[in-house]
Amino acid sequence: IQSGIAQIYIDQLANGSLIGANAIDLIKDVHLPCYFEHFTYDPFATLAEGIDIYNATQGPKMFMTSDIGRHVRMHTKVPYQYHQSFIQFLKKFEFLPQNWQSDIDDFIQLPVA
Repeated sequence: IQSGIAQIYIDQLANGSLIGANAIDLIKDVHLPCYFEHFTYDPFATLAEGIDIYNATQGPKMFMTSDIGRHVRMHTKVPYQYHQSFIQFLKKFEFLPQNWQSDIDDFIQLPVA
């Protein structure tokens, strides 16, 4: 995070106003790769709000939606979909080589019998 946006976060946390912060205003100053995941029927942050934030983001970005999940930790609800989408993001922006392969079992916590 660039020092300017980090200072905004710190100031808002110190003043107790981060919750009231406008996410679109904050994300405009972030120039890092951003991967978004969004539950389609999220009652706390609508899909339209997620798309607005995504569109305001500068730099490399990717957006994944799912009909399965919750407001947070969607990656635990749909681990295979999340894993595949995140790997695609990393390859798209050359953070991983195109021929990189993984064993999906390394990323999914399987229940112990």
